[in-house]
Amino acid sequence: MKKLPRTVLLVLIIFCTSCAKDVVEFNPDIQYGSFTDTRNGEVYKTVKIGDQTWMAENLRSISNDPHEVNCCNYGKLFTYSLDICPDGWHLPDSSEWQILIDYLGGNNVAGGKLKETGNTHWNSPNKGATNTSGFTALGAGFADYDLGLQKRMKQADFWTASEYPEGYGVASFYYVSLSSSSTKATMFYSSDDFELMEKKSVRCIKN
Repeated sequence: MKKLPRTVLLVLIIFCTSCAKDVVEFNPDIQYGSFTDTRNGEVYKTVKIGDQTWMAENLRSISNDPHEVNCCNYGKLFTYSLDICPDGWHLPDSSEWQILIDYLGGNNVAGGKLKETGNTHWNSPNKGATNTSGFTALGAGFADYDLGLQKRMKQADFWTASEYPEGYGVASFYYVSLSSSSTKATMFYSSDDFELMEKKSVRCIKN
């Protein structure tokens, strides 16, 4: 097996050590379940919100490559894929996201109820963050095709399985966005091929 260069290993060790210091603030008043992804042994917290069961953590690596590092709590950022979730789970469509948002009081306030509290993974003011849902959204940001990681701790974007416009055949898909400066949960869509190549967070919902 090919070994990583010493300098790369050092960077990864430093990176993982710094990530390990971050503690995710799950809602202590909520009873979480757990699920093991058999593809790589990753264990995730799960949470029941209304009639839906969601992963309470962002999807991490689905690769068995030992050189791929996913030690941080933000999870991995993915380009769009319908087949990204493990067996028994799926990428939620826009209507499933809207059911969650409506259950939490609508688009104007749901963001606050979805976000982790505090400023470990969100910039101040982390407006309205209560995490009463137990969803524990983190400000993972997104990865731009040209510029790399953007808006970490300021924004969280989650892919949906729904195409825009519906049935038109254009490669454009909805995503849900949360912000450190807002209580809103807003639905956008990828506006061009470059935005579709952006990497965003993934939350899976149970079948």
